[in-house]
Amino acid sequence: MSSAYGMDWPEKAEESLRRGAPQGDQFSFERPYDVQALLKIMDHRWEEVFRRKLRDRAKRGLVIGLLDVRNKWAHQRSFSTIEAFLALGTAKQLLECVAANEQAHQIDDVMARLVPRLFQAAVAIQATDVARPVVRKSTSHKERPTYADSVRAHVVERYIKPARQAGQKLVSVRAGDIHKELGWKSRHALICTALGGNRFAQAAGVRLVQKEGPPLGGNTRFWFEIEPATPHFDKQTLSGSFEPAVAFFARHRDELLRGYEGKFIAIIDEKVVDSDVDRVALAHRVYAKHGYKAIYMPKVERTPRVVRIPTPFLR
Repeated sequence: MSSAYGMDWPEKAEESLRRGAPQGDQFSFERPYDVQALLKIMDHRWEEVFRRKLRDRAKRGLVIGLLDVRNKWAHQRSFSTIEAFLALGTAKQLLECVAANEQAHQIDDVMARLVPRLFQAAVAIQATDVARPVVRKSTSHKERPTYADSVRAHVVERYIKPARQAGQKLVSVRAGDIHKELGWKSRHALICTALGGNRFAQAAGVRLVQKEGPPLGGNTRFWFEIEPATPHFDKQTLSGSFEPAVAFFARHRDELLRGYEGKFIAIIDEKVVDSDVDRVALAHRVYAKHGYKAIYMPKVERTPRVVRIPTPFLR
């Protein structure tokens, strides 16, 4: 603000705060932790000031999203665990954009504490889905599987699933081969349209990276990048409890300090299975090796960090 407006920047800031506020309200920009004020100023002065630094119009969406979160919080709206996790992630991205790395690291710690609740929420949602009765409707002409549905299902079963199981990163599909395997006649264009759309990519868990040959012909070839399969969270997958691991950590804290001080550790069945200074890297390794289940990953330090988040204030 000072680089854009010089000594007049406080007046410009207060002008942004008055925008849209009831007449007669008084504002003071003396509190540096006034979150709503900071976000309102960034939004109002985006084109003149902050876009020059951040150089990305899309990052303004982070500011607008956090303003919405703050307003819902101020009106005492409750947040689900997933909504809270997403809001924290948005705040972390914005802090990283303005090089507030220490504050972004503090949010990392808060997000890590929400991970167990995310798993519990996933289990609860799926338990609700299982308990919900299935309502069967009569199948009308529009609800029957289309030719495009048949193409997508065939390619997933014949090409995508085997490639994923084999650990392949790329798989190619030729429209003429699909046409022959399905025993069709003169439907190459339909096959190309079915495979080239977002609906197939989302359903199959792939990303179209290249398309070769004619636009809608038998020699049209699609190259798909196979994305990692989304883990299925259920009660069996998330079996286990954090309580034994938490108790183990408390009992052996002094011993763990000697070998792992300053690192994050992963505890399974009252045993340290891995450690790292980077919690994200540790989580990737541990979940890849041991599967998606309840795994306690605390940081070993002499004095546990207390994260204080200032509340918004405006006067």
